[in-house]
Amino acid sequence: MKNPREVVDLWRLEYEAMRDENACYVLTNHPFLSGRPSRARALEGLIKEIIADSSVWVASLAEIATHVRTLSLKPRIMVPPVVKPEYRNS
Repeated sequence: MKNPREVVDLWRLEYEAMRDENACYVLTNHPFLSGRPSRARALEGLIKEIIADSSVWVASLAEIATHVRTLSLKPRIMVPPVVKPEYRNS
């Protein structure tokens, strides 16, 4: 188990790397990392830092979906894999 400062430092480093790559930062939280009051407080501080960063766009998933629809991207079609009968669950 890490102390809250170590945890938020890990989250911050990941955020900064994603920001520097112009990538989408999606923070994944697991209960063993974020489910304690001290870590929740540390996470709140990081969120405030991110929101205050004028170089990034903080958006909801709905806002991101709306934006992506304006990009005129070709739909991506995924062909499901063929599973051999001997590997199927009975």
